Amino acid sequence: LKFIAPSRGLIGYRSLFKQATHGSGVMYTSFHSWAPRKAELDKLRKGSLISSAQGVSTTHAIAALEARGIMFIGPGTPVYVGMIIGEHNKESDLDVNITKAKQLSNMRASGTDGLTVL
Repeated sequence: LKFIAPSRGLIGYRSLFKQATHGSGVMYTSFHSWAPRKAELDKLRKGSLISSAQGVSTTHAIAALEARGIMFIGPGTPVYVGMIIGEHNKESDLDVNITKAKQLSNMRASGTDGLTVL
């Protein structure tokens, strides 16, 4: 598809495009020309993932929360209560515990402790 769209309408669209095409789509943009504003754009508000605990983010917690939205931080990042740590898939804000550690015990089943890849 080839079309002319305002740059302000494409801000934030690249990540949605990647999700919609599961990373297989190709998007190319280039400047066409300056033009006066023609219409107001609809505002799309996504919710935020907000830290509910203070501490250091863990790989275990980030892996569990990846389905909820896009993370802005990685493992080992210091976080505080109320810090925005990601973008929620839905319009509502969601308080999450990004510092939750994996429970370690002496009783382990074989094959359950795999490497978590983010």
